[in-house]
Amino acid sequence: LHSREERVEWQMRVRADRQASRHLEEKTRHLERLAMQDALTGLYNRRYLEQIVPALLSDATERQRAPALVFVDIDHFKQINDRFSHLVGDEVLRTVGRILSGFVREGDVSVRLGGDEFVVLFSHVEAQSSTSVVARIHKAVNEFDWHSVHPGLSVSASAGLALADSQDTLASWLHR
Repeated sequence: LHSREERVEWQMRVRADRQASRHLEEKTRHLERLAMQDALTGLYNRRYLEQIVPALLSDATERQRAPALVFVDIDHFKQINDRFSHLVGDEVLRTVGRILSGFVREGDVSVRLGGDEFVVLFSHVEAQSSTSVVARIHKAVNEFDWHSVHPGLSVSASAGLALADSQDTLASWLHR
């Protein structure tokens, strides 16, 4: 009887430990997602970009497919914050994030680097069509109805494209 009670107690502790372990695993996954996500826009952040780019560049070299990086910078963002408020500035950042997310396909990623800088990372793109993608992104941001965010608000952005070179690192790619 004593042995049976000990076995039941042990089984209860094992079940409780398993449940606690599952709970910790869920919390860990949640914290990992938060560490890779920009809190304001919901886009991935620079940390996530730093994590995925080495494998993307390596894979691209092996498969002969060029990834492309579109760098987007909101023009005169400080003036938006100063003139309209940081709340309006935050809404501009969220809106630009939503616009950029509309351009990603499966395997592509929208990232907020920080401040008013964004990146859309295309896992593979044909060189000829890449410039039209940049033009469409630029047009989508610049022609958005910014008055719907705040009366009198006008927002423009600059966008540039860099196709990956075989010797690139994230830093060299972003710099170019």
